[in-house]
Amino acid sequence: MHVELDIFKLFMPLNFGFFGITFLLIFLLRKDSNYMLWFAAAYVSAFIGSLIELFHERLDFGPLRFDDISNGLYLFISISSVIGIAISHKKEPPFKALSILFIMGYMCQAYWHYGVNDLYIRILVTDVMASLLMMPVLPILWNNRSNLMSYGLFWCFAIIVANNMIRPIIGIFIIDRNISLETYASEPYVIIFYFISSIVAIAMSFPLLVKVAINIVENYKLETIKDPLTGLLNRRGIRQYFDEYQNDEYLCDKGLYIIQLDLDHFKRINDNYGHTVGDLVLKRCAKTIVSTIQSQGACARFGGEEFIILLPNQTQQVALLLANNIRQKLALVRHPELPADYESTASFGVAAVQKHHELEQAIENADQALYAAKDAGRNMVKAYDMNNILANKLKVA
Repeated sequence: MHVELDIFKLFMPLNFGFFGITFLLIFLLRKDSNYMLWFAAAYVSAFIGSLIELFHERLDFGPLRFDDISNGLYLFISISSVIGIAISHKKEPPFKALSILFIMGYMCQAYWHYGVNDLYIRILVTDVMASLLMMPVLPILWNNRSNLMSYGLFWCFAIIVANNMIRPIIGIFIIDRNISLETYASEPYVIIFYFISSIVAIAMSFPLLVKVAINIVENYKLETIKDPLTGLLNRRGIRQYFDEYQNDEYLCDKGLYIIQLDLDHFKRINDNYGHTVGDLVLKRCAKTIVSTIQSQGACARFGGEEFIILLPNQTQQVALLLANNIRQKLALVRHPELPADYESTASFGVAAVQKHHELEQAIENADQALYAAKDAGRNMVKAYDMNNILANKLKVA
């Protein structure tokens, strides 16, 4: 019976350790997933804390007592979980609020330990502070419910928060007011709620792992449609955007325009200053284009110094004005690697995309307009019409 009990006691720390190592390995394999490090920190802290709880009688922490360390880890688990969830949902973690609560919690623990040696109050304060520390995660998870796993993750955190908040209220009635470190581990209050928290924490790891797997798959998908240099869509990505637009019965009845632009004399930059400088110029230009079109459409690096923009639900006039706006902003961009008087300009071709057009046909039309802009002197915008008449030229301001 004693062996079985020891095995049961070891079950939780071993699970915490397993998931902590799992999350850490995922972080090491994909360092773009920073939130994995925080999840690993939470579970490793739970692993260490639970071992301290089990073997504190055999450990010597010097002037510290085992509960000082385990309670500190308990609060750190809450902080790590909140930061991990916030980062995984691309939210700014509330570092300031978490730091203040953590310091307050630890100061309260220190006061009721070294000032007024009252373990009873310390237990209640630790539970309340842990609950307050984890509360910021609830609105983030609630506002990002999209599937069964995200619902499960929310309710796991909700149960832990509720458990930590209800526990001190119940503890007022069932904890022995004269509880000591010697009787702490055998208190029904401690056993019951530690068991609940542990089970929920283990259950929480499964939706977390599923969420990680989904994020990894989504990241791989993004990598296949993104240009690694500029972060814009690549050929496959812009085709996917175009196909989704054409398959949308509502959108495909609206106007769709394509803008093709080519950086003027870009080959000279590569030839005279090197491809590293050329890459920096491309990245700055891509950033300028994206900041100008914002959410009006999709932009792709189509190859070399060529870019393509798809503008759904727009008129020709809007497309021409936007192209000219991009042209003007690109001419104002300064590149420290190039001579101060160097102007990085671009030529533009604009074309309407007909309902029956394939992407290649739309690009060919925009390309004709682009070459007309180049032939006319570059750094200008030209539009293609269905009769092959190039018009609406916007000259350099």
